[in-house]
Amino acid sequence: MLGIPVTVTVDDYLPFYAGTWSGKDLLYASVGPDKSLWMPILEKAGAKLFGSYEHLVAGRLGPAI
Repeated sequence: MLGIPVTVTVDDYLPFYAGTWSGKDLLYASVGPDKSLWMPILEKAGAKLFGSYEHLVAGRLGPAI
């Protein structure tokens, strides 16, 4: 934070809508057109850094990046 590098460790679990498991059913960020998962994982890291997904403002991760 504030220009100081911070290491955030995330696991490989991503939030899905209840009872679903396909990439298009992720609760927040979606899988990229090339089936990449970097955006959902980056969003999870931002949520962990700020405390929860609810603390992300409109899904904007500029401060986390």
